[in-house]
Amino acid sequence: MNSVTQLEYLDNFTTSKTLQQIVKAFPNLEILIAGGNFLRDLTDLDSLKSLKKLEVLNIMNGINKPDSEVRKYAFEILPNLKILDEKDQYGQIYIKPKQEKKQLEIETQINMEQEEVSQEDEESALCSDDSNEEEESNSEDEEDSDLSDFIEKKVKNE
Repeated sequence: MNSVTQLEYLDNFTTSKTLQQIVKAFPNLEILIAGGNFLRDLTDLDSLKSLKKLEVLNIMNGINKPDSEVRKYAFEILPNLKILDEKDQYGQIYIKPKQEKKQLEIETQINMEQEEVSQEDEESALCSDDSNEEEESNSEDEEDSDLSDFIEKKVKNE
């Protein structure tokens, strides 16, 4: 099973002994998703040291220790590790370069579509402003005459 580079082993009651068996069976793992396995201690991760190609490790909810302690320990003992629980060694969410490029393309597309909609809204607003000006002009005349009539009536009554 030397050709296996990715393994998903979720929600089992894994011990360090089970991790040792995984390491022996899959020595070329680059990605190990083993979240929810309730490991007892940070030292349970020591069995992963021999996975020299391991770059991605997910052990979310696996060790009852603060994330910062787990992160520090894992990155110390696993020299090629790049991502732990979807974050880099500094705790920043990791986005793969391809994902980052795709995300940028999507955001650019969304921005362009929003700009097009904004321009269309502006154009339709300008067109409707022309017709609204006539309506506003007529309604202003009516309001002016109503106001004039009101003033005249008030003056006559006084």
